[in-house]
Amino acid sequence: MIRILLCASFACIFTLSSVSQNVFSPLDATIRWDSTQPLGSPANPNPAITGLQKWVSVATNSISTGSNAFDVTSYKAYYINVSGRRLSFRLKFPNSYNNPESINKKYPVMLF
Repeated sequence: MIRILLCASFACIFTLSSVSQNVFSPLDATIRWDSTQPLGSPANPNPAITGLQKWVSVATNSISTGSNAFDVTSYKAYYINVSGRRLSFRLKFPNSYNNPESINKKYPVMLF
């Protein structure tokens, strides 16, 4: 029982004292995939890198190109690779996220 309590205490202290890099930013540019760029460049990122990284998107007809296209620039593309399990996803920041009045405002996260 003491071991469990000690491990839980260290986990709480480690979690509170750890500092992580914030890779999510609403100011990230929408970068299109380009196979002619070298692997590891912003336009052709390396999916074998472990961890979280900015990702690219591919222009799709009627969604991001063409007539009556839907504006996808507010959706930021990211990619995570943890223990060989890979997931690409997009994140949408609220319109008021960068307003000075909403510095202390908390925003909900919806996962689906």
